[in-house]
Amino acid sequence: MKWRIYYRDGTTYSDCDGPVENAPAYGVIATAHEDVEPGPYNIGRVYRFGKNFYCLEQWGWTGRDDLHDYLGTPGWKKVLFGGETSASHFNRIKLRMEGDDYLKPRTTTGLWSNRG
Repeated sequence: MKWRIYYRDGTTYSDCDGPVENAPAYGVIATAHEDVEPGPYNIGRVYRFGKNFYCLEQWGWTGRDDLHDYLGTPGWKKVLFGGETSASHFNRIKLRMEGDDYLKPRTTTGLWSNRG
């Protein structure tokens, strides 16, 4: 699965840059990953933003405000910590995410949405 993390300082980290365990943990503004949902519900790519924590699950990144459920399940974990930024800076990051050709384009129409 392809994924990319977008940081407050303008940097990114993806599966091409190295293993997920080496991804910087702080200052995350958003994550994006391939949609692994088969069939007609596949939207190409999924964005996560506006959360305190970002956790890697088998289907991609999830945004969370609480870690209890995630940390309480068996297995290896990766947690990223969200950062705050201004609305104008977030909008620049959002435009960069939408224009990023590393992931398949979103296939939905209408408002830019945060699925999940």
